[in-house]
Amino acid sequence: MDQDFTDPMDIETVRCPFPFYESLRNHAGPWDLPNVGFSLIGRYEDVSYALADVDDFTAKVGPGLSRRMTPEVRAVLAEGYPRMNTLLANDPPSHTRYRSLVKSAFSPRRVRSMEPSVRRVAQELAADLAAAGDDADFVELFAQKLPLMVIADALGVPRKDLPAFKRWSDDSVAPLGGMITPERELECHRSVNELQAYMVERIEERRAAPQDDLLTDLIQAQTEDQQPLTIPEILAIVHVILVAGNETTTNLISSCMLMLLDHPDVEERARTDSDYLARVVEETLRREAPVQGTGRMNRGQVSLADEKVTETTRIMAMIGAANLDESVFENAQDFNPERSNVRSHLAFGKGIHTCLGSSLARLEALVAFEELFATFERFGLAANRDALAYHPNFILRALESLPLQTVAQRSGEGHGCPVRSAAVEG
Repeated sequence: MDQDFTDPMDIETVRCPFPFYESLRNHAGPWDLPNVGFSLIGRYEDVSYALADVDDFTAKVGPGLSRRMTPEVRAVLAEGYPRMNTLLANDPPSHTRYRSLVKSAFSPRRVRSMEPSVRRVAQELAADLAAAGDDADFVELFAQKLPLMVIADALGVPRKDLPAFKRWSDDSVAPLGGMITPERELECHRSVNELQAYMVERIEERRAAPQDDLLTDLIQAQTEDQQPLTIPEILAIVHVILVAGNETTTNLISSCMLMLLDHPDVEERARTDSDYLARVVEETLRREAPVQGTGRMNRGQVSLADEKVTETTRIMAMIGAANLDESVFENAQDFNPERSNVRSHLAFGKGIHTCLGSSLARLEALVAFEELFATFERFGLAANRDALAYHPNFILRALESLPLQTVAQRSGEGHGCPVRSAAVEG
């Protein structure tokens, strides 16, 4: 079947990808993007297969749309520590080693221990949002800051260094969408080198004075008969944590607020029903997946989208499209937290590469809205809904801004109760 002329990397398609995703799911065979060297798949069955089957697919293609490495890029990379594949773009047995070493840093005990600090940050930011008044940007004042501050605290980053940490985080994800200039790409690689140098200082501080935090867990991590992580390995994992534990959670919280603004009846019930709020978060993960796609490569002949793929092909498994597959999710375009299979989405991946930080992301989102509900009686959108813009990134679904009108709760209202652990464990 010939492809139509829809460009999935056009800024309007990035803003509203849903019609393209329908075309992708109906397309016979993978959808070729020769300009970036990937072929897209979007059916739930195919995406699940590509994400979970490590015998037929390798993850060693990276999480985004990478350009051909130029001599200029190689020169910048040579100035920093080696960029190692550890968790995302890696396969067993190496991936198994890294995951076993890192999993303790995201254990249920560790995540539960972070809940009080997450709540304090959420309360602080909700108060700042209230003080900002009408037309305050929810993305800038709350959704960006909460996961950034949580991850920064866990990695031993002082609050005074948060502006630089935010810049490094933004520069880490900008190249993933394949929509920036070569000059901007070089700038991003230089920025990651700065992040590496900064984190080496934090690592040495933790080695001299260990603390009960995530960075110390990484430094001390080891399994039987295995060596601890090296500096380049720790840096690579910190880089993954920064992107997967910060930018994506920002996108989840921002999208969840937008879904509540679009569905006031959902918001009203979520305010008084913690179980329902947890389902709201899951439905947001399905409907507005923070990571829209991730890369794989077939090892041999496979069948995808009713077509045999015999040549080795770089595949972009479009999670955002799979989560809207009508064969799995009835009335998939509808935002329905009560659907029976609300947790069957692929937003956190599948198989051995399932996101290690999924429990922390769920915790942050649940605590965020408990504290927002405790602070504000209601929310309103202070902008034209159709004018909301998304960052030019084909891989990450990220609102640029979300201006709010808010009404504060009457004085004396208490803050939310701690979330139940079952609500955040995947």
